[in-house]
Amino acid sequence: METSRSQVVKLSYTLALGIPENVLVEILSKLPVKSLLRFLCVSQEWHALTKSSYFIARHLVHQYSSCSDQSRPCLLFLSSLAGSFEDDCKPRLGFSLLRDEEITFLGLPSLPNLTIKTAALKLVGSSNGLVFCHVIDTENWTSTTEEKHDIASRFRELLLVWNPATQQFRCLPEPKINISLEQEEEAPSVLFAFDCVHDHDISEYKLVRVFSHGKEVTTFEAQVFIRSTNSWRQVKDKLAFPSYKSCFESTATTLNGVLYWKVVQKSDECYVLSFSLHEEVFSIIQLPICIRYLNRDDYNWTTVPLYSWKDSPAIVITDYSANDNPNIVFWVMSTNEESKSNTNESGTQMRTPTWVQQVRLKYSVLDGFSMIGLWKDQFLFTSKITNEAAGATDDIEPEDLFLYDPRSDTKREIVKHAVRIKFIRVENYVESLLPV
Repeated sequence: METSRSQVVKLSYTLALGIPENVLVEILSKLPVKSLLRFLCVSQEWHALTKSSYFIARHLVHQYSSCSDQSRPCLLFLSSLAGSFEDDCKPRLGFSLLRDEEITFLGLPSLPNLTIKTAALKLVGSSNGLVFCHVIDTENWTSTTEEKHDIASRFRELLLVWNPATQQFRCLPEPKINISLEQEEEAPSVLFAFDCVHDHDISEYKLVRVFSHGKEVTTFEAQVFIRSTNSWRQVKDKLAFPSYKSCFESTATTLNGVLYWKVVQKSDECYVLSFSLHEEVFSIIQLPICIRYLNRDDYNWTTVPLYSWKDSPAIVITDYSANDNPNIVFWVMSTNEESKSNTNESGTQMRTPTWVQQVRLKYSVLDGFSMIGLWKDQFLFTSKITNEAAGATDDIEPEDLFLYDPRSDTKREIVKHAVRIKFIRVENYVESLLPV
């Protein structure tokens, strides 16, 4: 009987290497994605092995283990790089990868039919090596319109899932929101959350789109997209928020499958809202009374992002109550089951968790730096851009990256600028072979 080429290849490599398959899996799973992609052409056996769900899972485990090493940081930044698009000298948007304390500019995947010059790019989140981006082409955007029509028709957007390691990307279908806007009404708040939420299938991810509508009583609703179904569906749960004033989409964060964002009532009372990607329910979270009101002159609340600190939501604020000696105050929310909760008249869960003031330090310690995130229980900062560079449209002042450890009160430079990059947003990231 004639032996097929695949059988010969498989037999020859098995005999030549003399390595059991389980040992081969362990060896290959410790390699970076770039090296594994080279091995795809070694044999059909190896190609099939690296495409199997078992191998992808094993490789991901090793990657997480590697990134937990303090000496091997792995962060993904939404950033801008000095450069040009054809005749345009505006800085380029893209991604920068921090690995082994070196920065690499990744650029963007080649997106079809998108005018990059007019596009607004948002890095929403990263999970298991997959990155979700929300891209809005503002070329045809108008703030007002004479006709009533759906929100989606007022601008062109792309919902993009991207694997930077394999360079695979996928444009997801747009959901149909079907909310008619009156001429004087502003565009609603729209937030996204992205996470891998199924333990039995690491390649299964869920995307959530939260949006608001209504005048007298603002209502938050949600739609979810799941990879396996390749479709959107409406979530049953809704959140009615009376006396709504504004929503801070840019400060939102997703942590352990929960989207958190800040809102303000007309009374200037601030809350944190949340949506669970697992349970698909909304919640209202109360803040400590001392930082609950926006109109207090001793706190700067509007630009305060939400962060992740030891798997818990956290807020970093600047406290000006000490007159000429402002302090940076770090509040962390307890996420244990003992947090008090009840249901309001509309059926929405009201949570009153414990907020703990973890860190308080003098503002002067970090003067001249701009905080962009938290990493490994430390504060991640960049050197601030000079006023002259901030006003320029064709150049970017180089930024250095620093880590500040509040426990030891030490500041360490982890990356000194090699190219002109401005860091905009940061996400924890790990390389993987997961398909998009």
